[in-house]
Amino acid sequence: MILNARCVQILNMLLSSSTHVTADKLAQSLQVSKRTVYYDIQKINDWLRSQGFSPLKNVRDLGFYLDDQIKKQMTKKLQTLQPIRHYEYSSEERKAWIGLLIFSRNHSIFLRDFLEKLQVSRSTLLNDIKELKSEWQPFQLQLAFHRKQGYFIKGEETQKRKAIVYHVAQLLATVGYERLYSELFRGHTSSISDIIRQSEAFSSIRYTNDVIHTLTIYLSIFIKRWIRAKYIQMDEQGKEVLRSTREYKTAHYIITQIENVFQINVPKDETCYLTTYLLGLRVTDDKQIDQSNEIAILKQMVKNMVDDFQTYACVQFKHREELEKIY
Repeated sequence: MILNARCVQILNMLLSSSTHVTADKLAQSLQVSKRTVYYDIQKINDWLRSQGFSPLKNVRDLGFYLDDQIKKQMTKKLQTLQPIRHYEYSSEERKAWIGLLIFSRNHSIFLRDFLEKLQVSRSTLLNDIKELKSEWQPFQLQLAFHRKQGYFIKGEETQKRKAIVYHVAQLLATVGYERLYSELFRGHTSSISDIIRQSEAFSSIRYTNDVIHTLTIYLSIFIKRWIRAKYIQMDEQGKEVLRSTREYKTAHYIITQIENVFQINVPKDETCYLTTYLLGLRVTDDKQIDQSNEIAILKQMVKNMVDDFQTYACVQFKHREELEKIY
C-alpha cells in the first residue's frame, strides 16, 4: 500500500489542524473535486489500517479529524516512512528534492545519490533532471555536471536563494516540516529553532510555529552554503535602510549566534538578506511602526520581492496584500 503526494498532503493538513476539516475545504485547498477527496480518504484509511491505526473520523457537517493521541503517533510514523514502501514521490516533489539536495550538499553528489534517495528508475530520474533544467530557466540557473565534482548549479546566488525558497515551499506543502528537516539534515544537532525563538526577546515580534519551522529550514540550508563560502550581495542603498529596522537587530542576533555555534564568519550582507525575509513575515506585534519615508521604501522592497518570486516561481498569490504587510 503506497500513499501518493496528495494523500500525504491531506494527512499533514489534518495533523496541523486543531479543528475538523471538511471535504469542501480539502477539495478547495488541493484544487480537486470532492469525489477525488473521498477517494483519497479511502486510500488513507486503507493505509492507516495496514499500519495498525484507526481510520479517519468523520463527523457529519463538521468534517474529518484526528484526535491528539493519534496525531502524535502519526507524526512519528510519517517521519519514518520509506518512500519505496509507503510513499511515492510525485514528479514535482522529486524535482524539488533534487534541487535542495544539490543546494544543501556538503560533498559531491551524483546520479546514484538521487537514485538512492528517490527510489525510482534511472530513466525516470533522468527525465526529472531534464525537466528541472527547463524549470530553472526563469531563475537564470543552469544545472551542470562534472565527472569528479558531480552535479552543481551555475548562476547568481540571489537566484539560487529564490529557487531554494520555491522548492522548500513545494515540499513543506506535501511532506511537512518534520520529514523535510529530518531528511535534509539527518544527524544535524544544531538548535536553530531555539536561536530564532530567543531572538524574539529583541523586539515585540512573536513568530508563529509555521514561520519558525520554515525559517529553520532556510537557515539550515544557508548555513551549509555559508560553510562553502556561497554568499549573497546586497545593494548598498538598500542595506542602509535595512539597518535602521528592528528586524535587522533580530537578524543580527540570529546570525551572530549561528557564527558562534558553527564557528563560521558570515558577511554582513547576509544579515541584511535575512532582514528582508523577516520584514515580509506576518507576525504578532505589540508596537506600531512609524510610517516614515524609510518604511515606505521598505514596503516597496517587499513588493518587489513578491513580484520577483511570482515571476521566477511562475505562481500567482491570491492574497498578495497579506504577504506585503509590514507589521
